[in-house]
Amino acid sequence: MVRREISEQRGALARRWTRSSASGVVTILLLLPLGGCAGSGTWHKGNTHTHTTESDGDTPPAEVTTWYRDHGYDFLVLTDHNTLTDPATLEHLTDSTFILIAGEEVTSSFDARSVHVNGLGLPEFVEPRTGSTMVGTIQANIDAIREVDGVPHINHPNFGWAFGAEELAQVRDDRLLEIHNGHPTVHNEGGGGDPGDGGGMGYPPVGWEADLWHRR
Repeated sequence: MVRREISEQRGALARRWTRSSASGVVTILLLLPLGGCAGSGTWHKGNTHTHTTESDGDTPPAEVTTWYRDHGYDFLVLTDHNTLTDPATLEHLTDSTFILIAGEEVTSSFDARSVHVNGLGLPEFVEPRTGSTMVGTIQANIDAIREVDGVPHINHPNFGWAFGAEELAQVRDDRLLEIHNGHPTVHNEGGGGDPGDGGGMGYPPVGWEADLWHRR
């Protein structure tokens, strides 16, 4: 799933990264292959969901970036809530072994439930959108990211039990899903008895497994 998405978007993102060329919420580890198919190429370690003092993190962007660079990461996306940090402002902290990718956690809600969708490789700020339904709100923000040639990934569906596998199965044009997050109220291990939240079956929740299978 991740490999297919990156394969399709790699050229555009690579061009954008070249132009742009500890604390915070450590929430997802993404290993990207740069060889085109499973079992080939070189894998690179990075974090695609990181917060700083630009939103609700507790550490400035430069210090967060330095921490990841000094701890063996190959790339980092700063994804503060409804804030786009220009990688050019931190270019002095990057080199040929570590790149910073422009990103934003597009933060919206429906019926007091959170809808957070990361935009990766964004060329500009993306305004959050709302819809008349939960699915419509998720889709609207995915579409907003796609409209500027960014790559969306839906964050922490279990955060506040916001939505489940039924809603996710109706979403189009998104292949990336965050299934583990460091925030204490995200409920990574499921619970609550519904398929979308894992039914108490432990990590990874069975609802997300079904959704990932649907998207493969």
